[in-house]
Amino acid sequence: MRSNSIKFEISILYTAILGLILIVFSSVLYFISNAFLHQIDQQLKIKVQAVDLTIRSYLNILGESPESLPEAVDKTILMKNENIFQHKTWKISQRWFKQAQLLNLNKDYINFVSKGAKEVFSSSNVDRNLRILFLENIQFPPMGKAVFWNSSVGHKNIRVINYPFVDKKVGRYLIQVGIAQDPIILQLRNWLYSIAISVPLILFLTSFVGRILADRILQPVYEITAIANKITQQDLSARIKNKNFGAEMESLVGSFNGMIARLERSFKYIEQFSYHVAH
Repeated sequence: MRSNSIKFEISILYTAILGLILIVFSSVLYFISNAFLHQIDQQLKIKVQAVDLTIRSYLNILGESPESLPEAVDKTILMKNENIFQHKTWKISQRWFKQAQLLNLNKDYINFVSKGAKEVFSSSNVDRNLRILFLENIQFPPMGKAVFWNSSVGHKNIRVINYPFVDKKVGRYLIQVGIAQDPIILQLRNWLYSIAISVPLILFLTSFVGRILADRILQPVYEITAIANKITQQDLSARIKNKNFGAEMESLVGSFNGMIARLERSFKYIEQFSYHVAH
């Protein structure tokens, strides 16, 4: 198929239109899934900063020392509504219990780990497999920064934030908070990956289909060409049969048949004229 042929141009145009549609559709899915993911990341950042601030609040009451840290972390991660007789930390616990409920932290996965994973504190819903996963992804970002990552354990698909907890007296630790991802986001991302993988195949098949459609569209042209090659001055009776080619092609076929009919009448007139001149 020559690059300057109508058939080639139709095939390329058909493929380009479908390719453009796929690109636009993929772009929409990409921006929607990214918007959802950005929203999740913002929620995670708010939650991890709330955990960080609460641990520090407990340490201010209990004393900023390595010995006080386990108690402060436990009170924060386990989110227990303490007894009023625990007067030192009762107000902080009451405030934190309400804030944790508002942030829906009781359904999230929280891990607090030291550098080298010598000390590990986890919320009650973090099972052994999830804890191993958290420990395999210990990344200490710069102070005030965060690292986000995705993973799945069993049927759980989670988005996790790594956030540094640094204190001169207590040491260097990492707070990890994981949130279950919305199935809609996962579905959008799966669609996006599927489209990205299948685009080359789709475009190849589209090009093939485009060639078939181009052949069908140009069929009257092929027939006109074949009949035109058969026409001689001895036989001008050939005509293209109307096969419901479509309005545009029917007009072309009608014009061509009309032209041949006029040529046939002209040749007959010339023959008759020549005959009369000869006699």
